[in-house]
Amino acid sequence: MADRGFLYDSSLLDGDAPYRFSVADGDSRDLVEIPVDWALDDWEQYAFSPRVTGSGVIESPAKILEMWTLEAEAHHAAGSCFVLSNHPSISGRPSKAVALEQLISRVKAMDGMWVTTMARIAEQTRDTVTEVHSHARIEVPGFPDARRPLHPGQCPSPGADRRPVMTQPTTNAPQLLPT
Repeated sequence: MADRGFLYDSSLLDGDAPYRFSVADGDSRDLVEIPVDWALDDWEQYAFSPRVTGSGVIESPAKILEMWTLEAEAHHAAGSCFVLSNHPSISGRPSKAVALEQLISRVKAMDGMWVTTMARIAEQTRDTVTEVHSHARIEVPGFPDARRPLHPGQCPSPGADRRPVMTQPTTNAPQLLPT
């Protein structure tokens, strides 16, 4: 990512506050991690995709407004970063958009809350945080007997050979951070 000019990553799901981490052993460059949380991703609350993901329950926007408001208040009190992930095709639906507007109004009303973009959070972290963390690289063992990958919705039978699958969340929505 550093080779491509990125300033930050937001996929590690490993905390509540932005931090800097080294790119690699022996490399003086670092990136900013802005951790996310599945509870603050609209996909987990609203998406319905039979046999692919989630519980199959499409939550009420009122319930999500309450949950996300409580999360924002807790992050504000702790001085941590409230990173909300929204997909236009999900949170852009009428009742969900109204709930999101209400949430934004509530968060903006919190004394000292900084409503900004991920890039601004990354810049602020880079400019003010001096400690740089490192993440140990974990070697994943190979699967020499793996003959075929699983396809979405396909369940392996006991003892079936399969390849591991890794995924990362993405975030494009404005982010909220206490000052």
